[in-house]
Amino acid sequence: MAFIPAIAGAITAIGTAVGTATAVVLGGGAIATAIGTGVAFATSFTLAAGINFAVSYGLKKATSALLSSGKKSSVETLSSPTYSFGILQTQANSSLSIPVVYGEVKMAGNVLWQTGSQTVQRIVSFAEGEIEGFSDIRINDNPIQSVVGASYSAYTGNGVQTLDSRISGATQQEKAALVGGLKYEAYLALTITANQQVNGDFNLTSIVKGKKVRVYTSVNNYTVKWSDNPIWCLADFLCGYNAIALTYSDLDIQSFINSAAYCDEAVDGGSKRFTLNLAIDAKQSALEWCMEIFKTCRGNMVKQNNKWFVFIDKPETASQKLSAEDINDLKAWWLPMDEIFDIVNIRFRSKEHQWTFIEARAEANKYLRQARPFIQTQDLIGVTNFNQASRLAWYYLNQSQTCQMFISFKTSRKCLNRTVGDVIELTDYILGFSDKKYRIIRMIESQQDFIEIVAREYNESIYQDILGSAPPAVNVLDNNKTQRVLLEDASGYLITNDGDYFIQS
Repeated sequence: MAFIPAIAGAITAIGTAVGTATAVVLGGGAIATAIGTGVAFATSFTLAAGINFAVSYGLKKATSALLSSGKKSSVETLSSPTYSFGILQTQANSSLSIPVVYGEVKMAGNVLWQTGSQTVQRIVSFAEGEIEGFSDIRINDNPIQSVVGASYSAYTGNGVQTLDSRISGATQQEKAALVGGLKYEAYLALTITANQQVNGDFNLTSIVKGKKVRVYTSVNNYTVKWSDNPIWCLADFLCGYNAIALTYSDLDIQSFINSAAYCDEAVDGGSKRFTLNLAIDAKQSALEWCMEIFKTCRGNMVKQNNKWFVFIDKPETASQKLSAEDINDLKAWWLPMDEIFDIVNIRFRSKEHQWTFIEARAEANKYLRQARPFIQTQDLIGVTNFNQASRLAWYYLNQSQTCQMFISFKTSRKCLNRTVGDVIELTDYILGFSDKKYRIIRMIESQQDFIEIVAREYNESIYQDILGSAPPAVNVLDNNKTQRVLLEDASGYLITNDGDYFIQS
């Protein structure tokens, strides 16, 4: 993952989607930090023509925020038992962190305690509770119900559960001396008798339906339940004692309600637009895990008036019109060629293909580089379905192809009620555009009662929820081993480079 230098005088934000963004918004007359700006706004900002804004908006090239060709992606650099390549393998490692699981993820767990030889008693931890539950429990890839002599008990980490009777000890205190209290830990307690199906050590996997979170229906009313909505999972993570440690009173709940509703809207014939299925099980910073959540839904956060607002990069009506008389010191630049993609690959673990890693591709049917197309690959470990990955690939590709113009200008305090993410319409006779739409990606108070704005060209057509390609054909063999993923022809979904917007083939 690449990083952009901070703007001089700005506060570094939580990066998202395709890199680390730095953004400052104006709220209530005070400068406030922006947490990340996700796929669109982080891209908009950090990809801003590769500009290093600390150099007076000059055209000095900065590091691209989207993964550059040849750079390691997050799966290769993430030390995670869930997202490592190869077969999911039960661990016996005291240094592993206890995962926080959102949505639904296939996992192998970590052995906390074991006794016996011919008949084995084992405690395997999976996640912090309280989770919704376990399903599809397998021993050496065989459903546990089909394994002779196998039994189990499931614990969801509800805070009142007692330790399993399999654990040695006459009292709960004696058991806890061996394994800890485990009141808030989701685990499986197993009894396995050696036979032809299970001989020696065995591998245990399960699909974990993850943590219960607050889901708000109004700013003052919520229920605690399982959800795979990335916005409610984000709120839980932000307010988690072992994560960001905010409180719900620090959040603008209405903005979370609005963004969550957009994620839940039905697309692709009935499925949710964005879901999150993520095991936070490796030693990354809380901010880096926020990036992973933002990447699944084009999410963004901004602090304004002492509240954290979340918003999704989505179609917006223009909130304000500015005429040529309102604009001062206008500058314009364009995305350089090495940040305009010919092909975008999204790599993810697919629930539909036995949780193997596959790719969703979006490809322009007319390359800007005929000899060697520019390919970008991004890992989205919080995505587990092809359609969501494919739509995001299509979005990345089309944003780079059609939103290439950036502008900066100064205006009076009439824009004081605008914020990062707003869409504005501009008219300028020098550059020759009238009521052209731009998305604000940076605002900062300037001297002499002016506000300085940086904005990226806005194209409503990139939010059409179109698949970048047809689903892949995957031949899955036994024991989670897979043959090569064969991508089917998908020319009917690809864009052309003719004109400013999209022409489906």
